[in-house]
Amino acid sequence: MEIKKEDLKLRNSLPEEIKMKIETIEHRITPALTKTTGINYEFTEHGLPHSIVVEKIYDELLNNDNSKLNDTEKFLLITATLLHDIGMVGKAQYAKDPDYAVESRDSHNQYKKNNKRNICYA
Repeated sequence: MEIKKEDLKLRNSLPEEIKMKIETIEHRITPALTKTTGINYEFTEHGLPHSIVVEKIYDELLNNDNSKLNDTEKFLLITATLLHDIGMVGKAQYAKDPDYAVESRDSHNQYKKNNKRNICYA
């Protein structure tokens, strides 16, 4: 399911300056999220398109009423959504290891905790 950026109502309710910050974060995380694709077959794909699908769900949850959140809350929610699977970055050389799926999942939260600050504030 491909979603166009112009269909993201929550994001598009933000001022251009904030949308540009989100775009910058997307460009920074895309190389890392690309490393989640095709590595661990027990999980769904965790690339940027997946995060965009999750972001689109907020339109439904908010009943398309973006006024429930201020711009800072919207920015933080979208940014957290983009980063929510950053810990699923895998290493192809380990993909055939039978314990890799479990180890990958177990280390997911720790990796995300250690790296999200560097990605957002670098």
